[in-house]
Amino acid sequence: MAKKDLSKKSAPKAKGTTKGKERMILSNKDLEMIIKDIRAEESQGKNYESNIERSNYNIGLLLIKVKGRLPDGVKFEDWVKENFGFGVRNAQRWMKIARKYNDANPVSLLGIAKAYILLKLPDEEREAIIANGLEIDGVMIPAHDVSKRDLEIEIRKLKGLSNPEVKSGSATGVGKVRGNIQRLLNSLGDDKAFSALRSMCEEALETISATNDESNAA
Repeated sequence: MAKKDLSKKSAPKAKGTTKGKERMILSNKDLEMIIKDIRAEESQGKNYESNIERSNYNIGLLLIKVKGRLPDGVKFEDWVKENFGFGVRNAQRWMKIARKYNDANPVSLLGIAKAYILLKLPDEEREAIIANGLEIDGVMIPAHDVSKRDLEIEIRKLKGLSNPEVKSGSATGVGKVRGNIQRLLNSLGDDKAFSALRSMCEEALETISATNDESNAA
């Protein structure tokens, strides 16, 4: 059964104060409803592999409603850890995606990992790649058919950054580690039993890429 995207309308508001300033916080009833909705999306994503990206996108929308609106003394990171099976890094990633993509369709088509990688580009460039694809070796390839590795390389070219794997010294070692992780990720396939391991591999690749970006910018 097809799923509908969640609305970005704000949840019911309750007033609270922090550091002498009035702010809008969620009531316990509102939080319980959101927790229930997020857990339902988690379950849906696990039971129907084809909907996992859409479920993660919808979870991102729900988490955005909560971020900054928890009762005084409750940290968002701790609230996520206590209530859900996904980690804080995934929560932050899904919120970033939900803020930047107007609906779940491109995210569902690309996959969470590639949708997140494309956030490195300005909105117009990202939308153009999604609509038109990427030119690789003189051939236009739809964005959803481009591998994560090739997408990272092409984005670095667009941003005017060199490919870290062609450098010598420690960068060469980083390239080997990255290659090994990518090969492990590819070998896991789509088996749901390895979803947690796939997620860890993807996070490791993103961390390596982010570290290389910072090193080149320094």
